[in-house]
Amino acid sequence: MDEVSPTLARRMLLSTLQRLHKADGRSTDLIGAEVGVDGSTVARWLAGGKRRLRAHEIRGLCDVYGVDEDTKNQLVRLAQEAGSRGVTQRLSWFATYQFGMFLDLERDARRVVTFESTVVPGLLQTEGYAREVILAGAPAAELSEADVRERVQLRLERQRILRRDRPAELLAILDEAVIRRPISDADAMRAQLAHLLTASEWPNVTIQVVPFSAGPHAAAATGPFVLLSFDHFGDAPREIAYGENPVNALYMETQEETDRYRAVVDYLVRQALNPEASAAMIAGAMEEYGSPRGGGT
Repeated sequence: MDEVSPTLARRMLLSTLQRLHKADGRSTDLIGAEVGVDGSTVARWLAGGKRRLRAHEIRGLCDVYGVDEDTKNQLVRLAQEAGSRGVTQRLSWFATYQFGMFLDLERDARRVVTFESTVVPGLLQTEGYAREVILAGAPAAELSEADVRERVQLRLERQRILRRDRPAELLAILDEAVIRRPISDADAMRAQLAHLLTASEWPNVTIQVVPFSAGPHAAAATGPFVLLSFDHFGDAPREIAYGENPVNALYMETQEETDRYRAVVDYLVRQALNPEASAAMIAGAMEEYGSPRGGGT
């Protein structure tokens, strides 16, 4: 049976319940009245007090929020994991909320470090580029036009964390292949590279390119990953490394795991061009696509 560490399980459970509560839209007093407790108790449950939620309390909340039975059982299992002594492993049994959980973690992160080897990170993608990447990631026959629009919109909404009042810091480390690999729409690719240059001037964003001339790099064996750093949150981990594949997602939070990812990041930064030289390389790649159709500059 796949397991997840207690602290990450607790974060996942609370994040999901908070998302359900926000979607419901009612006050904690109204929710509490239906569950059979006072509103302050519901508020404590959602805030993540020291006492762990019991199975019947989770089921009560899920009933009020209109959650289906399968999801309800998954949330109860998360609560059980939160009280166990598990280890970080695959979360394929919680597939419904895997990416939703990542979005919550990303939203709450104080700092995001991402390494990409083939495509621009989602936090920096333009609409036209995102559309092509999404279509390439799944056979077009499996996605309706509405599906594509929804996924593109979600990707763009994620980027709000970089422009909010207290923006997250972003360090994006890109293999040179990211800026060299074209998409079918040359204007969209040029616009994407131009956006990278614009974002690189934001005070909270740093973009560095690992050039082909650096040879094999520190992430050659890890592949793309994200390292999230958080402010203090009870007994939850201060850092979480995240990786994914077509089958499942992997969250890594032990000190040994995050230390190793930080070491990879440190080495990648040394192998990469500095931000100024990286911007110059991106600008050079953009020139290869010529002027936009229609005579603009």
